[in-house]
Amino acid sequence: MLKLPLDCGEWQPQQLLQKHHWQGFFASIKALHQPIMQSQIDNDFSPARRRLACDELLAWQIATIMSQQKLVVANKNITNSKPDLLNNFMQSLPFNLTSGQLSACKQICNDILASSPMFRLLQGDVGSGKTIVAIVASLQAISCGRQVAVLVPTTILAIQHFKYFSMLLKPFNINISLLISDTKKKERIQLLQQLNSGSTNIIIGTHALLENNIVFANLGLVVIDEQHRFGVLQRLQMQEKGQNPDLLLLSATPIPRSLMMAIYGDTAITILNEKPKNRKEITTLLMSKQKIPQLMQSLTKFLNNQQKAYWICPAIDDSCNDDDNNNQLTSLQQRYQELSTIIDAKHLAILHGKMKDKEKDEIMLDFANPASEARIMIATTVIEVGIDVSTATLIIIEDAENFGLAQLHQLRGRVGRSDLPSFCILLYRNKATHRLQILKESSDGFFIAEQDLKIRGSGEIISTKQSGFPEFKIANLALDYDLLADCNRQASAMVNSNNIYNDILLKLFDYQDCLKNSKG
Repeated sequence: MLKLPLDCGEWQPQQLLQKHHWQGFFASIKALHQPIMQSQIDNDFSPARRRLACDELLAWQIATIMSQQKLVVANKNITNSKPDLLNNFMQSLPFNLTSGQLSACKQICNDILASSPMFRLLQGDVGSGKTIVAIVASLQAISCGRQVAVLVPTTILAIQHFKYFSMLLKPFNINISLLISDTKKKERIQLLQQLNSGSTNIIIGTHALLENNIVFANLGLVVIDEQHRFGVLQRLQMQEKGQNPDLLLLSATPIPRSLMMAIYGDTAITILNEKPKNRKEITTLLMSKQKIPQLMQSLTKFLNNQQKAYWICPAIDDSCNDDDNNNQLTSLQQRYQELSTIIDAKHLAILHGKMKDKEKDEIMLDFANPASEARIMIATTVIEVGIDVSTATLIIIEDAENFGLAQLHQLRGRVGRSDLPSFCILLYRNKATHRLQILKESSDGFFIAEQDLKIRGSGEIISTKQSGFPEFKIANLALDYDLLADCNRQASAMVNSNNIYNDILLKLFDYQDCLKNSKG
Protein backbone atom coordinates (compact mmCIF):
# COMPACT_ATOMS: atom_id res chain seq x y z
CA MET A 1 0.00 0.00 0.00
CA LEU A 2 1.33 3.46 -0.89
CA LYS A 3 2.50 5.62 1.99
CA LEU A 4 3.29 9.28 1.41
CA PRO A 5 4.65 11.70 4.02
CA LEU A 6 2.18 14.39 3.01
CA ASP A 7 -0.61 15.30 0.66
CA CYS A 8 1.22 17.43 -1.87
CA GLY A 9 -1.80 19.58 -2.58
CA GLU A 10 -2.94 20.74 -6.00
CA TRP A 11 -1.26 23.13 -8.38
CA GLN A 12 -3.01 22.40 -11.66
CA PRO A 13 -5.98 24.65 -12.54
CA GLN A 14 -9.38 22.98 -12.19
CA GLN A 15 -10.20 23.80 -15.83
CA LEU A 16 -7.29 21.63 -17.00
CA LEU A 17 -8.25 18.73 -14.71
CA GLN A 18 -11.84 18.89 -15.95
CA LYS A 19 -10.75 19.13 -19.58
CA HIS A 20 -8.85 15.82 -19.36
CA HIS A 21 -11.07 14.18 -16.71
CA TRP A 22 -8.12 13.88 -14.31
CA GLN A 23 -8.10 13.30 -10.57
CA GLY A 24 -5.99 15.32 -8.13
CA PHE A 25 -2.24 14.84 -7.80
CA PHE A 26 -2.35 12.73 -4.62
CA ALA A 27 -5.20 10.58 -5.94
CA SER A 28 -3.34 9.96 -9.23
CA ILE A 29 -0.20 8.73 -7.45
CA LYS A 30 -2.30 6.54 -5.17
CA ALA A 31 -4.19 5.06 -8.12
CA LEU A 32 -1.00 4.04 -9.92
CA HIS A 33 0.37 2.28 -6.83
CA GLN A 34 -2.64 0.13 -5.97
CA PRO A 35 -2.31 -3.48 -7.24
CA ILE A 36 -5.87 -3.40 -8.51
CA MET A 37 -4.82 -0.61 -10.86
CA GLN A 38 -2.00 -2.54 -12.57
CA SER A 39 -3.82 -2.14 -15.85
CA GLN A 40 -3.57 1.62 -15.37
CA ILE A 41 0.23 1.39 -15.04
CA ASP A 42 0.45 -0.70 -18.19
CA ASN A 43 -1.82 1.72 -20.07
CA ASP A 44 0.22 4.62 -21.45
CA PHE A 45 -2.94 6.68 -21.85
CA SER A 46 -4.39 6.07 -18.40
CA PRO A 47 -5.70 9.29 -16.80
CA ALA A 48 -3.47 8.78 -13.74
CA ARG A 49 -0.23 8.43 -15.73
CA ARG A 50 -1.15 11.28 -18.05
CA ARG A 51 -1.96 13.50 -15.07
CA LEU A 52 1.48 12.87 -13.52
CA ALA A 53 3.18 13.29 -16.91
CA CYS A 54 1.55 16.71 -17.15
CA ASP A 55 2.92 17.59 -13.69
CA GLU A 56 6.42 16.59 -14.75
CA LEU A 57 6.22 18.60 -17.98
CA LEU A 58 4.84 21.58 -16.06
CA ALA A 59 7.64 21.40 -13.48
CA TRP A 60 10.18 21.25 -16.29
CA GLN A 61 8.64 24.22 -18.13
CA ILE A 62 8.49 26.26 -14.91
CA ALA A 63 12.12 25.57 -14.07
CA THR A 64 13.18 26.42 -17.64
CA ILE A 65 11.27 29.73 -17.64
CA MET A 66 12.49 30.60 -14.13
CA SER A 67 16.06 29.85 -15.14
CA GLN A 68 15.74 32.09 -18.18
CA GLN A 69 13.96 34.94 -16.36
CA LYS A 70 16.41 34.85 -13.49
CA LEU A 71 19.20 35.53 -15.96
CA VAL A 72 17.25 38.25 -17.78
CA VAL A 73 16.74 40.37 -14.64
CA ALA A 74 20.19 39.69 -13.18
CA ASN A 75 23.34 41.73 -13.65
CA LYS A 76 26.96 40.67 -13.59
CA ASN A 77 30.21 42.53 -13.06
CA ILE A 78 32.55 42.36 -16.04
CA THR A 79 36.27 43.08 -15.80
CA ASN A 80 38.87 42.49 -18.50
CA SER A 81 41.89 41.07 -16.70
CA LYS A 82 43.44 39.27 -19.71
CA PRO A 83 42.28 41.07 -22.87
CA ASP A 84 44.79 39.33 -25.17
CA LEU A 85 44.13 35.77 -23.99
CA LEU A 86 41.44 34.98 -26.54
CA ASN A 87 43.27 36.49 -29.52
CA ASN A 88 46.48 34.62 -28.68
CA PHE A 89 44.56 31.36 -28.38
CA MET A 90 42.85 31.80 -31.76
CA GLN A 91 46.21 32.45 -33.42
CA SER A 92 47.70 29.32 -31.80
CA LEU A 93 45.15 26.89 -33.21
CA PRO A 94 46.65 24.36 -35.66
CA PHE A 95 43.45 24.50 -37.75
CA ASN A 96 41.01 27.08 -39.06
CA LEU A 97 37.56 27.39 -37.56
CA THR A 98 34.59 27.13 -39.90
CA SER A 99 32.51 30.24 -40.58
CA GLY A 100 29.77 28.72 -38.42
CA GLN A 101 32.17 28.22 -35.50
CA LEU A 102 33.47 31.78 -35.83
CA SER A 103 29.93 33.15 -35.89
CA ALA A 104 28.97 31.06 -32.83
CA CYS A 105 32.10 32.24 -30.97
CA LYS A 106 31.26 35.86 -31.72
CA GLN A 107 27.64 35.48 -30.53
CA ILE A 108 28.63 33.71 -27.32
CA CYS A 109 31.53 36.02 -26.48
CA ASN A 110 29.26 39.05 -26.95
CA ASP A 111 26.78 37.42 -24.55
CA ILE A 112 29.51 36.85 -21.97
CA LEU A 113 30.60 40.50 -22.21
CA ALA A 114 27.00 41.73 -21.86
CA SER A 115 25.67 43.04 -18.55
CA SER A 116 22.96 40.34 -18.22
CA PRO A 117 23.82 36.63 -18.02
CA MET A 118 23.71 34.40 -21.09
CA PHE A 119 21.24 31.55 -21.56
CA ARG A 120 22.08 29.91 -24.88
CA LEU A 121 21.72 26.50 -26.52
CA LEU A 122 24.52 25.58 -28.93
CA GLN A 123 23.18 22.90 -31.23
CA GLY A 124 25.55 21.21 -33.65
CA ASP A 125 25.51 18.13 -35.80
CA VAL A 126 27.86 15.22 -35.09
CA GLY A 127 31.43 16.41 -35.64
CA SER A 128 30.52 20.08 -36.10
CA GLY A 129 33.06 21.28 -33.52
CA LYS A 130 31.00 22.36 -30.51
CA THR A 131 33.85 21.66 -28.06
CA ILE A 132 36.21 24.22 -29.56
CA VAL A 133 33.42 26.83 -29.31
CA ALA A 134 33.00 25.89 -25.64
CA ILE A 135 36.75 26.41 -25.12
CA VAL A 136 36.58 29.86 -26.70
CA ALA A 137 33.64 30.71 -24.44
CA SER A 138 35.63 29.47 -21.44
CA LEU A 139 38.59 31.69 -22.31
CA GLN A 140 36.31 34.70 -22.70
CA ALA A 141 34.93 34.07 -19.20
CA ILE A 142 38.46 33.60 -17.79
CA SER A 143 39.59 36.84 -19.42
CA CYS A 144 36.84 38.52 -17.40
CA GLY A 145 38.30 37.10 -14.19
CA ARG A 146 35.73 34.33 -13.74
CA GLN A 147 35.80 30.53 -13.36
CA VAL A 148 34.27 27.93 -15.67
CA ALA A 149 32.46 24.66 -14.88
CA VAL A 150 31.93 22.06 -17.62
CA LEU A 151 29.29 19.49 -16.63
CA VAL A 152 29.12 16.24 -18.63
CA PRO A 153 27.02 13.06 -18.14
CA THR A 154 29.70 10.35 -18.25
CA THR A 155 33.20 9.77 -16.90
CA ILE A 156 34.68 8.96 -20.28
CA LEU A 157 33.28 12.16 -21.81
CA ALA A 158 34.69 14.15 -18.88
CA ILE A 159 38.12 12.58 -19.43
CA GLN A 160 37.97 13.27 -23.18
CA HIS A 161 37.10 16.92 -22.60
CA PHE A 162 39.81 17.26 -19.95
CA LYS A 163 42.46 15.92 -22.36
CA TYR A 164 41.26 18.12 -25.24
CA PHE A 165 41.00 21.29 -23.13
CA SER A 166 44.43 20.58 -21.59
CA MET A 167 46.09 19.97 -24.97
CA LEU A 168 44.85 23.19 -26.58
CA LEU A 169 45.29 25.41 -23.49
CA LYS A 170 48.69 24.11 -22.38
CA PRO A 171 50.63 27.20 -23.62
CA PHE A 172 48.35 29.64 -21.75
CA ASN A 173 48.89 28.77 -18.09
CA ILE A 174 45.25 27.83 -17.57
CA ASN A 175 44.64 25.69 -14.49
CA ILE A 176 42.23 22.88 -15.48
CA SER A 177 40.89 20.27 -13.04
CA LEU A 178 38.98 17.02 -13.51
CA LEU A 179 36.39 15.82 -10.98
CA ILE A 180 34.83 12.38 -11.41
CA SER A 181 33.55 9.68 -9.07
CA ASP A 182 36.96 7.97 -9.14
CA THR A 183 38.84 11.07 -7.98
CA LYS A 184 40.85 10.06 -4.89
CA LYS A 185 39.95 11.64 -1.55
CA LYS A 186 43.30 13.44 -1.11
CA GLU A 187 43.19 14.76 -4.67
CA ARG A 188 39.56 15.83 -4.22
CA ILE A 189 40.37 17.82 -1.05
CA GLN A 190 43.18 19.65 -2.85
CA LEU A 191 40.94 20.26 -5.86
CA LEU A 192 38.18 21.76 -3.68
CA GLN A 193 40.68 24.08 -2.00
CA GLN A 194 41.99 25.31 -5.36
CA LEU A 195 38.46 25.80 -6.63
CA ASN A 196 37.44 27.75 -3.55
CA SER A 197 40.56 29.92 -3.64
CA GLY A 198 40.07 30.75 -7.32
CA SER A 199 43.34 29.19 -8.52
CA THR A 200 41.39 26.69 -10.66
CA ASN A 201 40.21 28.35 -13.87
CA ILE A 202 38.24 25.47 -15.41
CA ILE A 203 36.78 22.39 -13.77
CA ILE A 204 35.42 19.56 -15.89
CA GLY A 205 33.32 16.93 -14.19
CA THR A 206 30.34 14.64 -14.00
CA HIS A 207 27.41 14.80 -11.56
CA ALA A 208 30.04 15.13 -8.81
CA LEU A 209 30.09 18.87 -9.64
CA LEU A 210 26.55 19.14 -8.26
CA GLU A 211 27.57 18.19 -4.70
CA ASN A 212 27.05 20.85 -2.02
CA ASN A 213 30.73 20.94 -1.04
CA ILE A 214 31.73 22.12 -4.52
CA VAL A 215 32.20 25.84 -3.88
CA PHE A 216 33.60 28.30 -6.42
CA ALA A 217 35.42 31.56 -5.78
CA ASN A 218 33.80 33.25 -8.78
CA LEU A 219 31.86 30.97 -11.13
CA GLY A 220 31.13 32.88 -14.30
CA LEU A 221 30.28 30.28 -16.96
CA VAL A 222 28.50 26.93 -16.76
CA VAL A 223 28.79 24.69 -19.84
CA ILE A 224 26.48 21.66 -19.86
CA ASP A 225 27.33 19.08 -22.52
CA GLU A 226 24.72 16.58 -23.71
CA GLN A 227 22.32 18.86 -21.86
CA HIS A 228 19.29 16.58 -22.32
CA ARG A 229 20.94 14.13 -19.91
CA PHE A 230 20.49 16.62 -17.06
CA GLY A 231 17.29 17.88 -15.49
CA VAL A 232 16.39 21.54 -15.15
CA LEU A 233 16.78 21.32 -11.36
CA GLN A 234 20.38 20.20 -11.86
CA ARG A 235 20.85 23.15 -14.18
CA LEU A 236 19.50 25.46 -11.46
CA GLN A 237 21.84 23.82 -8.94
CA MET A 238 24.84 24.77 -11.06
CA GLN A 239 23.57 28.31 -11.54
CA GLU A 240 23.23 28.72 -7.76
CA LYS A 241 26.96 28.02 -7.36
CA GLY A 242 27.84 31.41 -8.86
CA GLN A 243 26.69 35.01 -8.93
CA ASN A 244 24.53 35.05 -12.07
CA PRO A 245 26.81 32.85 -14.20
CA ASP A 246 26.41 32.57 -17.95
CA LEU A 247 24.84 29.29 -19.11
CA LEU A 248 25.80 27.49 -22.33
CA LEU A 249 23.96 24.26 -23.18
CA LEU A 250 25.41 21.91 -25.80
CA SER A 251 23.36 19.44 -27.84
CA ALA A 252 24.68 17.04 -30.48
CA THR A 253 21.29 16.00 -31.85
CA PRO A 254 19.76 18.09 -34.63
CA ILE A 255 16.13 18.85 -33.80
CA PRO A 256 13.55 20.20 -36.30
CA ARG A 257 12.93 23.87 -35.57
CA SER A 258 9.19 23.32 -35.13
CA LEU A 259 9.88 20.86 -32.30
CA MET A 260 12.71 22.97 -30.93
CA MET A 261 10.34 25.86 -30.24
CA ALA A 262 7.85 23.58 -28.48
CA ILE A 263 10.55 22.06 -26.26
CA TYR A 264 12.93 24.95 -25.60
CA GLY A 265 10.58 27.91 -25.96
CA ASP A 266 12.31 31.23 -26.56
CA THR A 267 15.78 30.07 -25.52
CA ALA A 268 18.52 31.76 -27.57
CA ILE A 269 19.76 29.11 -30.01
CA THR A 270 22.97 28.98 -32.03
CA ILE A 271 23.25 26.30 -34.72
CA LEU A 272 26.47 24.86 -36.15
CA ASN A 273 25.63 23.42 -39.56
CA GLU A 274 29.13 22.97 -40.99
CA LYS A 275 31.81 20.38 -40.34
CA PRO A 276 35.54 21.10 -40.05
CA LYS A 277 37.35 20.68 -43.37
CA ASN A 278 39.53 17.82 -42.13
CA ARG A 279 36.47 15.61 -41.60
CA LYS A 280 35.80 13.26 -44.51
CA GLU A 281 32.31 12.20 -45.47
CA ILE A 282 31.27 8.82 -44.11
CA THR A 283 30.28 6.38 -46.85
CA THR A 284 26.94 4.79 -45.88
CA LEU A 285 25.96 1.42 -47.35
CA LEU A 286 22.69 -0.51 -47.13
CA MET A 287 23.10 -4.28 -46.93
CA SER A 288 20.78 -7.25 -46.45
CA LYS A 289 21.36 -9.38 -43.34
CA GLN A 290 21.71 -12.33 -45.69
CA LYS A 291 25.22 -11.05 -46.46
CA ILE A 292 26.34 -11.16 -42.81
CA PRO A 293 28.53 -14.30 -43.32
CA GLN A 294 30.55 -12.52 -46.03
CA LEU A 295 30.68 -9.38 -43.90
CA MET A 296 32.01 -11.31 -40.91
CA GLN A 297 34.73 -12.88 -43.06
CA SER A 298 35.77 -9.45 -44.34
CA LEU A 299 36.30 -8.33 -40.74
CA THR A 300 39.16 -10.80 -40.43
CA LYS A 301 40.99 -8.80 -43.12
CA PHE A 302 40.07 -5.59 -41.29
CA LEU A 303 42.25 -6.74 -38.37
CA ASN A 304 45.36 -6.50 -40.56
CA ASN A 305 45.39 -2.71 -40.23
CA GLN A 306 45.41 -0.56 -37.10
CA GLN A 307 41.84 0.64 -37.44
CA LYS A 308 38.86 -0.26 -35.24
CA ALA A 309 35.21 -1.08 -35.78
CA TYR A 310 31.84 -1.15 -33.99
CA TRP A 311 29.11 -3.74 -34.45
CA ILE A 312 25.83 -2.43 -33.00
CA CYS A 313 23.03 -4.77 -31.97
CA PRO A 314 19.49 -3.71 -30.95
CA ALA A 315 19.30 -6.09 -27.95
CA ILE A 316 21.55 -7.50 -25.23
CA ASP A 317 20.08 -11.00 -25.22
CA ASP A 318 17.16 -12.92 -26.72
CA SER A 319 14.67 -12.00 -23.99
CA CYS A 320 13.24 -9.21 -26.15
CA ASN A 321 12.21 -11.62 -28.92
CA ASP A 322 8.86 -13.42 -29.23
CA ASP A 323 7.93 -16.58 -31.10
CA ASP A 324 7.69 -14.78 -34.42
CA ASN A 325 10.76 -16.01 -36.28
CA ASN A 326 10.20 -13.44 -39.01
CA ASN A 327 10.88 -10.56 -36.65
CA GLN A 328 13.82 -11.77 -34.58
CA LEU A 329 16.30 -9.13 -33.44
CA THR A 330 19.92 -10.20 -33.29
CA SER A 331 21.26 -9.91 -29.77
CA LEU A 332 24.70 -8.75 -28.72
CA GLN A 333 25.38 -12.14 -27.12
CA GLN A 334 24.49 -14.03 -30.29
CA ARG A 335 26.64 -11.79 -32.47
CA TYR A 336 29.60 -12.09 -30.08
CA GLN A 337 29.39 -15.90 -30.09
CA GLU A 338 29.34 -16.02 -33.88
CA LEU A 339 32.19 -13.52 -34.32
CA SER A 340 34.33 -15.31 -31.74
CA THR A 341 34.32 -18.45 -33.92
CA ILE A 342 36.37 -16.67 -36.58
CA ILE A 343 38.08 -13.87 -34.60
CA ASP A 344 40.26 -14.29 -31.54
CA ALA A 345 38.29 -13.14 -28.46
CA LYS A 346 41.15 -10.84 -27.41
CA HIS A 347 40.26 -8.65 -30.39
CA LEU A 348 36.58 -8.38 -29.35
CA ALA A 349 35.05 -6.08 -26.73
CA ILE A 350 31.48 -6.09 -25.40
CA LEU A 351 29.58 -3.08 -24.09
CA HIS A 352 25.94 -2.67 -23.04
CA GLY A 353 23.75 -0.63 -20.72
CA LYS A 354 23.33 -3.26 -18.00
CA MET A 355 27.01 -3.05 -17.08
CA LYS A 356 28.06 -0.90 -14.13
CA ASP A 357 29.24 2.58 -15.05
CA LYS A 358 32.80 1.90 -13.88
CA GLU A 359 33.02 -1.25 -15.99
CA LYS A 360 31.68 0.59 -19.05
CA ASP A 361 34.19 3.38 -18.60
CA GLU A 362 37.08 0.93 -18.32
CA ILE A 363 36.03 -0.91 -21.49
CA MET A 364 35.58 2.30 -23.48
CA LEU A 365 38.88 3.77 -22.32
CA ASP A 366 40.70 0.55 -23.22
CA PHE A 367 39.07 0.44 -26.65
CA ALA A 368 40.08 4.05 -27.29
CA ASN A 369 43.72 3.20 -26.49
CA PRO A 370 45.60 2.62 -29.80
CA ALA A 371 47.76 -0.01 -28.08
CA SER A 372 44.77 -2.08 -26.98
CA GLU A 373 44.26 -5.49 -28.61
CA ALA A 374 40.49 -4.86 -28.68
CA ARG A 375 39.72 -3.99 -32.28
CA ILE A 376 35.99 -4.69 -32.70
CA MET A 377 33.45 -3.47 -30.16
CA ILE A 378 30.13 -5.32 -30.13
CA ALA A 379 27.72 -3.00 -28.38
CA THR A 380 24.22 -1.68 -27.96
CA THR A 381 23.41 2.01 -28.48
CA VAL A 382 25.25 2.82 -25.24
CA ILE A 383 28.15 3.99 -27.44
CA GLU A 384 25.91 6.66 -28.96
CA VAL A 385 27.35 9.28 -26.62
CA GLY A 386 30.66 9.61 -24.87
CA ILE A 387 33.26 7.65 -26.84
CA ASP A 388 35.71 9.22 -29.29
CA VAL A 389 38.06 6.80 -31.05
CA SER A 390 39.91 8.47 -33.91
CA THR A 391 41.02 5.12 -35.37
CA ALA A 392 37.44 3.81 -35.60
CA THR A 393 36.57 3.78 -39.30
CA LEU A 394 33.75 1.23 -39.58
CA ILE A 395 30.39 0.89 -37.87
CA ILE A 396 27.92 -1.90 -38.62
CA ILE A 397 24.36 -1.36 -37.35
CA GLU A 398 22.22 -4.49 -37.30
CA ASP A 399 18.43 -4.37 -37.72
CA ALA A 400 18.82 -0.72 -38.67
CA GLU A 401 15.11 -0.29 -39.41
CA ASN A 402 14.47 -0.65 -35.66
CA PHE A 403 16.24 2.63 -34.87
CA GLY A 404 15.11 6.21 -35.38
CA LEU A 405 16.96 8.24 -38.01
CA ALA A 406 18.32 10.65 -35.40
CA GLN A 407 19.75 7.76 -33.43
CA LEU A 408 21.25 6.13 -36.53
CA HIS A 409 22.84 9.45 -37.44
CA GLN A 410 24.30 9.76 -33.94
CA LEU A 411 25.68 6.21 -34.11
CA ARG A 412 27.19 6.87 -37.53
CA GLY A 413 29.00 9.80 -35.96
CA ARG A 414 31.13 7.41 -33.87
CA VAL A 415 33.32 6.98 -36.96
CA GLY A 416 34.73 9.53 -39.36
CA ARG A 417 36.45 11.39 -36.53
CA SER A 418 39.76 11.73 -38.39
CA ASP A 419 40.99 12.15 -41.96
CA LEU A 420 40.74 8.38 -42.59
CA PRO A 421 38.04 7.07 -44.97
CA SER A 422 35.14 5.75 -42.87
CA PHE A 423 32.13 3.56 -43.52
CA CYS A 424 28.70 2.89 -42.01
CA ILE A 425 26.89 -0.33 -42.98
CA LEU A 426 23.16 -0.48 -42.22
CA LEU A 427 21.94 -4.08 -42.11
CA TYR A 428 18.23 -4.58 -42.83
CA ARG A 429 16.02 -7.69 -42.60
CA ASN A 430 13.64 -7.59 -45.55
CA LYS A 431 14.25 -4.57 -47.74
CA ALA A 432 15.81 -1.15 -47.43
CA THR A 433 13.16 1.34 -46.34
CA HIS A 434 12.75 4.90 -47.57
CA ARG A 435 13.98 6.11 -44.16
CA LEU A 436 17.27 4.21 -44.54
CA GLN A 437 17.68 5.62 -48.06
CA ILE A 438 17.49 9.13 -46.58
CA LEU A 439 20.37 8.30 -44.25
CA LYS A 440 22.37 6.78 -47.11
CA GLU A 441 22.00 9.87 -49.26
CA SER A 442 22.55 12.61 -46.67
CA SER A 443 24.97 13.41 -43.85
CA ASP A 444 23.13 16.61 -42.88
CA GLY A 445 21.61 15.91 -39.47
CA PHE A 446 19.16 18.81 -39.68
CA PHE A 447 17.87 17.64 -43.08
CA ILE A 448 17.58 14.09 -41.72
CA ALA A 449 15.64 15.30 -38.67
CA GLU A 450 13.20 17.27 -40.85
CA GLN A 451 12.66 14.27 -43.15
CA ASP A 452 12.09 12.00 -40.17
CA LEU A 453 9.50 14.46 -38.87
CA LYS A 454 7.65 14.40 -42.21
CA ILE A 455 7.64 10.61 -42.35
CA ARG A 456 6.82 9.72 -38.76
CA GLY A 457 5.19 12.82 -37.29
CA SER A 458 6.06 14.75 -34.15
CA GLY A 459 4.90 12.05 -31.76
CA GLU A 460 7.19 9.25 -32.88
CA ILE A 461 10.23 11.36 -33.63
CA ILE A 462 10.46 12.48 -30.01
CA SER A 463 10.04 9.04 -28.58
CA THR A 464 12.16 8.06 -25.60
CA LYS A 465 14.46 6.09 -27.89
CA GLN A 466 15.61 9.27 -29.63
CA SER A 467 18.52 11.15 -28.14
CA GLY A 468 18.71 14.89 -27.80
CA PHE A 469 15.42 15.43 -26.00
CA PRO A 470 14.87 15.89 -22.26
CA GLU A 471 14.69 12.66 -20.29
CA PHE A 472 11.75 12.22 -17.90
CA LYS A 473 10.73 9.69 -15.25
CA ILE A 474 7.04 9.56 -16.16
CA ALA A 475 6.37 11.78 -19.17
CA ASN A 476 7.00 10.39 -22.64
CA LEU A 477 7.14 13.11 -25.29
CA ALA A 478 6.01 10.65 -27.95
CA LEU A 479 2.78 10.09 -26.00
CA ASP A 480 2.42 13.39 -24.16
CA TYR A 481 3.57 15.87 -26.81
CA ASP A 482 0.04 17.31 -26.95
CA LEU A 483 0.35 18.44 -23.30
CA LEU A 484 3.35 20.71 -23.96
CA ALA A 485 1.30 23.68 -25.17
CA ASP A 486 -0.96 23.67 -22.08
CA CYS A 487 2.05 23.22 -19.79
CA ASN A 488 3.94 26.06 -21.42
CA ARG A 489 1.00 28.45 -21.10
CA GLN A 490 0.36 27.44 -17.50
CA ALA A 491 4.05 27.73 -16.57
CA SER A 492 4.30 31.21 -18.09
CA ALA A 493 1.18 32.34 -16.22
CA MET A 494 2.46 30.98 -12.91
CA VAL A 495 5.96 32.42 -13.24
CA ASN A 496 4.73 35.82 -14.41
CA SER A 497 2.27 36.18 -11.54
CA ASN A 498 3.33 38.58 -8.79
CA ASN A 499 5.18 37.10 -5.79
CA ILE A 500 4.68 33.57 -7.11
CA TYR A 501 8.32 32.36 -7.12
CA ASN A 502 8.45 31.00 -3.57
CA ASP A 503 5.10 29.27 -3.94
CA ILE A 504 6.21 27.65 -7.20
CA LEU A 505 9.45 26.41 -5.71
CA LEU A 506 7.73 24.96 -2.66
CA LYS A 507 5.23 23.07 -4.79
CA LEU A 508 7.92 22.03 -7.27
CA PHE A 509 10.05 20.43 -4.58
CA ASP A 510 7.00 18.99 -2.78
CA TYR A 511 6.12 17.31 -6.07
CA GLN A 512 9.65 15.91 -6.44
CA ASP A 513 9.57 14.63 -2.85
CA CYS A 514 6.22 12.93 -3.39
CA LEU A 515 7.57 10.97 -6.35
CA LYS A 516 10.84 10.20 -4.56
CA ASN A 517 9.10 8.87 -1.44
CA SER A 518 6.37 6.89 -3.19
CA LYS A 519 6.82 3.10 -3.07
CA GLY A 520 5.27 0.73 -5.59
